[in-house]
Amino acid sequence: MRRVPAEYEKLGASILRKRTEMGLSQKYVATRTGTTSSYISQVEHGKLKASDKFLWKLEVVLALPEGTLFLKVGRLPMSLIRTMSPLPEQTDQELLNQLMLNMTSAQLAELLAYARFVKLHEYLQELST
Repeated sequence: MRRVPAEYEKLGASILRKRTEMGLSQKYVATRTGTTSSYISQVEHGKLKASDKFLWKLEVVLALPEGTLFLKVGRLPMSLIRTMSPLPEQTDQELLNQLMLNMTSAQLAELLAYARFVKLHEYLQELST
């Protein structure tokens, strides 16, 4: 059986914690996200890697800022990916300039948080080798 990445196990624990803090049942969350209680349980207990669609819907149900759950597993939120999609003819500098103009301050903060996460992850990888 394939093992779920450790970051998804941690994500599951934080989802469980947030759901119980809000007093929401697995059945309620499952209904609101279009899944099943079994799916919710497997994600919360780190047995299943949550789909992007589920994470996006779950952020709404748990009243989390967009991208919160994606960043917890080291992935960019969809809002940033859409903003960052380059046109083929753009240079890196042109792309950077356009990003700076089109991103909200919240998106810039998310991007910086993600960049810090990536740097830390790379550093920890170097230490472990």
